[in-house]
Amino acid sequence: MHIFNAFFKVTKKSASWLLIYAGVYVVLCVLISSLVKDPDVGYSDTKLNVVVFDDDNTEESRALTAFIGSRHNIVDPGTRDPEVLQDKLYYQVIYYVLTINKGYGEGLLNGETEGLLTYAVDPKSYYAEYLNMQLRQYVSTASLYIKSGMSGSEACEATAENLTKETKVTVPDFGKGEERGLPQKFYLFSLYMAYTIPAIMICVLSRIIISFKKKDIAARIGCSPVSGVKRNLQIILASVIFCIALWLLMTIMSFVLSGFPPIGERELLTMLNVFVFTLVSASISVFASTLCNDGSEVIDILGNVLTLGMAFLGGVFVQQSLLSETVLSVAKFLPTYWYVKAINTIGEISGEIFSNTEIFTCIGIEALFAVALFAASIAAAKIKKSR
Repeated sequence: MHIFNAFFKVTKKSASWLLIYAGVYVVLCVLISSLVKDPDVGYSDTKLNVVVFDDDNTEESRALTAFIGSRHNIVDPGTRDPEVLQDKLYYQVIYYVLTINKGYGEGLLNGETEGLLTYAVDPKSYYAEYLNMQLRQYVSTASLYIKSGMSGSEACEATAENLTKETKVTVPDFGKGEERGLPQKFYLFSLYMAYTIPAIMICVLSRIIISFKKKDIAARIGCSPVSGVKRNLQIILASVIFCIALWLLMTIMSFVLSGFPPIGERELLTMLNVFVFTLVSASISVFASTLCNDGSEVIDILGNVLTLGMAFLGGVFVQQSLLSETVLSVAKFLPTYWYVKAINTIGEISGEIFSNTEIFTCIGIEALFAVALFAASIAAAKIKKSR
């Protein structure tokens, strides 16, 4: 088993690539975890950090300031320097600077609603319209109350009371009593394996196989009293163990990072899909090592270009439902498309409906990709030997 042992000695030398891509996967998972919201959390208003300069200082202007304070966080910037305020807006320390112009109270009583307020926001921010809508609603409502015969203080009080009434928002949870789909984080982490597993396979497994094809090493192996069949069987056995180890590693990482979701039928199907895709990735790496007999730099470039290309076209970084028909037609010739489609069907994501037939069809097509690529590798190796 000298060749078998040598395989894993070479694997240790390529461990840096395994660590790099495993680290990329962990970083992606952590970033996703910070962006994914708990689906059980209901709707809530967003509170902004708002600066208010009251140049009018009337009962009406103070009522408006109080209304804003009930909806948002009023902060004191300590200065009215425009440059300082612009910096705070740019770095989102504050989101909105409102100035209640002098004459606001008088204008409101006279039915004038134009030019009463001025504001400053970061032009790249979308929060401006959110608060503008609330301010327009407040001013127009107060103006209507005043026109109906109320005094300024009464109108402002009635407006604040009217606008603080909340509508109960209920988000329906269809099939609450029945578990549907995959846990959101587990789904996303399994999805991103379509990028990390091929990258690790191409940059690590291909490099290991290529090292056995180097002239000096191949000559030394050829001089050993081990037949060619046994040599190949040892390499195949070591490669299978490498695939299983990688699959276990990535699966355990996905479970740990997603909070150990309970294992059910859908999780088991996902694990099966990941395992078959690991074999597909191994077949890609074997085929790549057959084409690139030397030059690890070529393998690195090929690995990055191929894995990113398959991930983008296959629906890893952009949902398949958002891709055009032309892109999807091309993507069907890539195993990543069928891997993602299977994950989407298991999780009922991107418009897919759970179907065992559809899932096993996708997994079967992935397996056919693996068989075809392994066969192509054998054919390519024979052609090279015959030259």
